[in-house]
Amino acid sequence: MKKNLIMAALTAVFLFGLVSTGFPANPADIEISELEFKIKRSDDSVWFSKDPNDLDALIGTTWEFSYSEGGTEITDTVYFEPGISTTSNGSVRVGCFIESGTDAYSGGFYFADRVFMEGRGFRGIIYKDAVTCFYEFNMNGDLANGYYQSKSVSDGQFSDPYLMEGIKTADAEPICSVSGKITYKRTGKPIRNAKVKLKSETDKHVIKTDENGQYKFDEIICGTYKIKVTKKNHRSYKEERVAIEEDIVFDAELKHK
Repeated sequence: MKKNLIMAALTAVFLFGLVSTGFPANPADIEISELEFKIKRSDDSVWFSKDPNDLDALIGTTWEFSYSEGGTEITDTVYFEPGISTTSNGSVRVGCFIESGTDAYSGGFYFADRVFMEGRGFRGIIYKDAVTCFYEFNMNGDLANGYYQSKSVSDGQFSDPYLMEGIKTADAEPICSVSGKITYKRTGKPIRNAKVKLKSETDKHVIKTDENGQYKFDEIICGTYKIKVTKKNHRSYKEERVAIEEDIVFDAELKHK
C-alpha cells in the first residue's frame, strides 16, 4: 500500500514536471553529446553555479533514482557528501557515492544549465566501469523527476535518454566542526605537523597541524568521537569519548618522550 502511494505521488509530480518544466517533446532528437560537452566545459558559454547554497538540498542526503534502461528496471542509491568542493573555474560541486546493484561508484553533481529540461537545475555525472552516467532532474520536496542517460566507455555511443524518478530516503545528518591548537606542555610553543585523529563508529578523519600548531576539521557528522594526537618522539594524547554536538574547540598539550 505504501509503495503504491509513493509511486502515485511520483507519477503526479512527474506529470506536473512535463507541463511546467519544459521537457522536450522528443528528447531523443537532442544532440546527445551536448550533455557531456556542457558538463565538462569550463568556459563562460555554459553556466555553472558558484553559490554553495544552490546545492543545499542535496548535501548529506540519500536518494533513490529509478529508471528503465533497455527494458531493465534499475534503482541507483546515491549518497551525497556532507560538504561542497570548488572546481578550478570556481563552480561548486557536491561529491557522491552510488550503489547500483552490488557495485559502488563515485561522481559529482552541479547546479547548472541543462540539456533535456529548460532552465537551470541539478545535473550529475557518475563514472561506472563500462559507462559514464548522466542525471538531470527537478526536485519537489522529497521527490524528483527528470532524465537519465549513459555513454559507453568503449565506443563513445550514447543511450537514449530515459525518464527518471527519484525519492529522498534520508535527510542530511547534523554537521559540526572541530578546531584547536596543539602545543608543548612545558613551553606552550606550537607543535607543527602533529597528527590529529577523530574516530567514531562510522567515520574517521585525520589532519596535521600547521606551522602555528593549529588544525580544523570543517565538516564532520556530529556524534561521539575518540580524539588522538600524535607526533614522532612525543607522548601521544587521547580522549576516548568526546561528544561533538556543535562546533567545538579542542586543544591539547604534548610532552617529549
